Amino acid sequence: MKKFLLGTLKFLLMIGIGLILGEGLFRLWTPPPRPRHDRPRYLVGDQSMASVRDSRSIHPHQDNIFRIFVLGDSYTWGANNLQVSTYPSVLEWMLNAVTNGGFEVYNYGVNGATTEDELRLMEKIIKHQPDMIIIGYFLNDPDPNRNLPPDLVPLFESEAKPSRLRVWLSAHVRLYAFLHQRMWASRMVRTQIAYFHKLYDPARRTWPRHEKELHRIAEFRRKTGIPVLVVIWPHLGFPMDQRYPFQDIHQQVAKVLTGDNIPVIDLYRYFKGMDNRRLQAVPALDPHPSEIAHRLAAEVIFDWMVKAIPRVATAVNRPRLLPNRPYPSFRLRLAPLRP
Repeated sequence: MKKFLLGTLKFLLMIGIGLILGEGLFRLWTPPPRPRHDRPRYLVGDQSMASVRDSRSIHPHQDNIFRIFVLGDSYTWGANNLQVSTYPSVLEWMLNAVTNGGFEVYNYGVNGATTEDELRLMEKIIKHQPDMIIIGYFLNDPDPNRNLPPDLVPLFESEAKPSRLRVWLSAHVRLYAFLHQRMWASRMVRTQIAYFHKLYDPARRTWPRHEKELHRIAEFRRKTGIPVLVVIWPHLGFPMDQRYPFQDIHQQVAKVLTGDNIPVIDLYRYFKGMDNRRLQAVPALDPHPSEIAHRLAAEVIFDWMVKAIPRVATAVNRPRLLPNRPYPSFRLRLAPLRP
């Protein structure tokens, strides 16, 4: 018993010394600052979250107008971005910048919208005679719950209402604050990965119901003759490389849509290799697309339209407008974001 107590005392003493040394090192070490940004202030709640972003009045359709409606959720709505920076607005500018005009692109994104909501909205905008519809797709589109995913609620609640002891430890013990933040972030990542994959699990009810909704997009196109393009947005809170955990979901959705002859643009392919912090509305805080990500998405859609839609190709490639090249490049090389 004496040896056991002595060994336990030594063990606790070693742990204590290690914690003291660790705390001392953390007080000497200055962590890198959070990346600075020049994004607009938070804009999610500044307008009605239940309404479309574009408030322009829609005049009767004319033959010389090519009218596009862009549907989607907060990624399309443009959370933490000015409306002029969202990809529908940038796409409209690009199309009109290299033609004689005549392109209208309306941002009909609604915060929290699901695919079911977008199908209902598609039926409503037929009266405006759209020449094309673009659907901005995100991973949580199968989830009918517009609020925070239930899997993530406990994590956010634990941070929103910390105990007094935890507040004190976080304020006075740097080692604790560092370890707590890392553990919380790790749980957040694991929970999100599990949540999104559950939505697309064929063994659960969510995916079969959502698969029918995807088929209804093709039915709408066949019934109305209106071209539909689906743009899949990646989750920008994860690295844009092989570590990105949702490539299989992108492929699962694209397989259903392309099987129904609905064209798909997977933006992960174009963002791959980029610093995802540059693509975030507020680096490390809000993974919604930044104005950079919105512009890149608009470029990809612009290129696709020039190649796939004869009317757009004819308008853009007029020799008298652009004698030296088919259309100008809007591309901007991105330098890595450094603290």
